[in-house]
Amino acid sequence: MNIKRNLVLLGCFLGLFETISQVVLIRELLIAFTGNELTIATVLALWLISVSLGCVAAGRSPRPRTASAGVAVLSIIAGLFSLLQVILIRLARPAVAPAGEVLSPLMTLAVAAIGVVPCALLLGALFVAIVRYGREWSHPSPVPAVYGGEALGAALGGALLSLWLLEALNPVAVLALGSAAAMAAAIYATGRAIRSLKTAVRLTAGTLLLGMVVVLALADPIDLKLRSAQYRPFDVEQSVDTKYGNLVVTARDGLHDFYESGALTFTIVDPMYAEETVHIPLLYHPEPRRVLIAGSSGSGVIPEALKHPSVERVDFVELDPAIIGLAARYGPPDWMSGNGRAVNPVLGDARTYIATTQEDYDVIILATGVPLSLQVNRLYTVEFFRAAREALTAGGLIGLKVDAAGAYMGPELAGLVASLANALAQVFEHVELLPGETIHIMASDRPLGARKQFVITTIADRDLETAYLNEYFLLDRLSDLRAVQLDSVLALYDTGIANSDGRPVTFSFALAIWAKHFRTGRAVAWAVGGLDLPTSVALLLALALIIALLYARASRIGAASAAPFACLYSTGFTTMFSTVLIMLCFQISRGYVYTRLAVIIAAFMVALGLTATVAGRKIAAARERISLPVLQAALVCLPVLVTLAFSWVQSKGGSIPGAAVDTLYVLLAFLAGLVGASVFSAGSASVMRGRTDGMDAGALAYSIDLVGASIAGFTTGFLTIPALGIVNAAIAVSLVNLALLVLILPAIRRSPLLRPR
Repeated sequence: MNIKRNLVLLGCFLGLFETISQVVLIRELLIAFTGNELTIATVLALWLISVSLGCVAAGRSPRPRTASAGVAVLSIIAGLFSLLQVILIRLARPAVAPAGEVLSPLMTLAVAAIGVVPCALLLGALFVAIVRYGREWSHPSPVPAVYGGEALGAALGGALLSLWLLEALNPVAVLALGSAAAMAAAIYATGRAIRSLKTAVRLTAGTLLLGMVVVLALADPIDLKLRSAQYRPFDVEQSVDTKYGNLVVTARDGLHDFYESGALTFTIVDPMYAEETVHIPLLYHPEPRRVLIAGSSGSGVIPEALKHPSVERVDFVELDPAIIGLAARYGPPDWMSGNGRAVNPVLGDARTYIATTQEDYDVIILATGVPLSLQVNRLYTVEFFRAAREALTAGGLIGLKVDAAGAYMGPELAGLVASLANALAQVFEHVELLPGETIHIMASDRPLGARKQFVITTIADRDLETAYLNEYFLLDRLSDLRAVQLDSVLALYDTGIANSDGRPVTFSFALAIWAKHFRTGRAVAWAVGGLDLPTSVALLLALALIIALLYARASRIGAASAAPFACLYSTGFTTMFSTVLIMLCFQISRGYVYTRLAVIIAAFMVALGLTATVAGRKIAAARERISLPVLQAALVCLPVLVTLAFSWVQSKGGSIPGAAVDTLYVLLAFLAGLVGASVFSAGSASVMRGRTDGMDAGALAYSIDLVGASIAGFTTGFLTIPALGIVNAAIAVSLVNLALLVLILPAIRRSPLLRPR
């Protein structure tokens, strides 16, 4: 029996199933959390800490009669639970808040726990079961073989998901295939088991495999039924999964609502929204001829723009072509046509198009909604406005709007509006704000104040037929008193910061507005408001030292040997932070991370597995030459390197080919796994030298690594990035690693774990 081959194959099954389950569940939770990318950090943190707890629980549990039985049973249960958890996520979402509403931080954590914890616990236990399987058959070092197989399976899973599964099949069908892989692992594990066990497992797994075939055949109606449960009490008419996200069309009272990754994007028919979005910026231009609209193209904005007699051409940008097809299906006849005038769809990312187009526009209208996600926020930054200015004709203007939700404007909303005005003011000579329940912001190099007095008369001059936007509506909006009141409130809460890619302060204010609606959110908003760079570094450093000392004491070696534990904690924390940072930077650079989650996670896992198996022994053996301080220095550089790459990509303004940008971020994810596995190999080898029980030492090293990763996930999503921004958050993590490096240098000389043999 070739036990090494068996271990690699079982590890491959594990990696394949783990990657498929993890990516699909993260995508499902993204939809549940209305597309907020920062929740990815929380989900990954819960995933890793659950895997860790699964390992610990399995390590302390009584051993089964045969290791084959443990592998087989856990594989079968894990395969079933992955499907069950999609059902739980979709049923839990409407139980805590209606469709389209954001969840409180506490409910976000609760739904995330429902969505990932059971499956992750089982996968952690399954890893230990496969290692026991190797030990039962007297393999000298089963862990590296399982790691290597897991890396291969992760690579295969990432490739299948990115290139085929996520675009060709819905989530239920994808998980059915992943579950089939788990059943195959169960059957394979019993190859040399006793006859009674082999018969029982193969009968059970075979029956479940047949059930997966049935699920695959009925995947579309099952998925739609579950999606309908998620959006109740609304009637789901259609659900479409594309590489950009999940699109759902619901029906209510003769209207159709369109949700993109759980967030309401527009409604058909909503004339008030369409009129206010389009007419106000167009009225501020004396003679608009060429108009570009970004977002909400299916809401009726195109017919409204064409009511202006001077408009000759309307271009509209949609990232996901499926939105255009759905809007044409559910909208009135000729909803997206020009009735003789040019109407041109542009399929792709609005930011990339505006940065690279040779067309000139008189008016650019942003109709993408409140920046509650980085995907939307990237269209409200200084960098984007610079590109938009180049795409405008002389005297052209850009218009956007923010829902003010009444007369009262709190500090968060005022800060959000001020940060947008500051960003526009850095690019354009003139910025005009129009107060009201919806605040309109226009910017141009041509004075806009002179046009204000002609807005009302222009409606009559252009013979505009509108249902809501009339002279009485505009008289209220154009009131000088309201304008003075708005200016005074903005001046009171203006931080002076302009929204940018590296410091997405508008996104942070939007999250603060969301958080203050909830009791738990107010605590988060308070914490975010009190964090600055020095405070963040001090708190993160203190936390790292406390945990390292606690683990050193728990190891029965003593606090004098805390240095390796500090490095292990730092490894988990930094690699998790860097992986999340790569995903967020990819989202800002490319506009979508929904599909690329698979390849980024797979690249990280492959590097982790290959380094742990191929180079792990050499790194451990060379600890006197390639010491922990050198590897800790790599952790100092990793977050900075990610932000430097991100800044370079953003500075090119969309001129870099998309495939090259994708490759860069995948390589960064691979590098994060490479660095993390290298430090882990050296640190864990040092810990094992001071222990008589290698298995317990390995579990201890793995545990602190996952604790660091979990803390990074929780702090990244709710604290550091919202408070500091992407660049400063990366600097904070690098400074913490640098401080740890300085502190461990003298400790390493005294540590009994790191003395030469």
